[in-house]
Amino acid sequence: MARTEEPKRNSRTRRDIKQAMLKLLAHKSRDEITMSELAREAQVSRSTLYQHYGNVYDAYADIVNGFADEVTPVMSEAACFDGIEPEGTVPFCNLVRAEKYRSITDTPCFLETYMGTFERIGNHEFLKILTNAGYSPEVAEAVAVFQMNGCFKAVKRYGNDEETWREVRDAIDTFICGGLEACRQKKLHQKSGK
Repeated sequence: MARTEEPKRNSRTRRDIKQAMLKLLAHKSRDEITMSELAREAQVSRSTLYQHYGNVYDAYADIVNGFADEVTPVMSEAACFDGIEPEGTVPFCNLVRAEKYRSITDTPCFLETYMGTFERIGNHEFLKILTNAGYSPEVAEAVAVFQMNGCFKAVKRYGNDEETWREVRDAIDTFICGGLEACRQKKLHQKSGK
């Protein structure tokens, strides 16, 4: 076999494993899925599965990382309500609503796993606004966790009706931008002694 075919085969195998994982997640929790079951569903041997993933959690994390790679950074997403749609990515709320990712976003551990990707996927801009204003990295991260949890819960609760969701999303985006500006202004006033 030519060396150029191996990366293609590995990519196809990983894709098949991730699709199998999504299929299994539609019916079972992540913690109930075994490597044997995942290998069977993906139609690969266990040794092939272990060449790609050390355990079910690694396969799950890879899917969440793929989700995260498609997400628009928070500050760009918040700008969408001004009519600025970034190219090549999709707002977090739209991906959470997508049927493609339903089985993963419905898992209890999704948001915690996703938050592990927060800075890697370009949300350093959100964190930078807060740290540049004078907040510690821990406080900036806490605000980010608060914001993402809120967005996630809102889309899960109100995201089924398109008209309602547009209104909710507009209000959330306005709140995020206003909240960041309020944090920045507060720190400026504290620094100036006013």
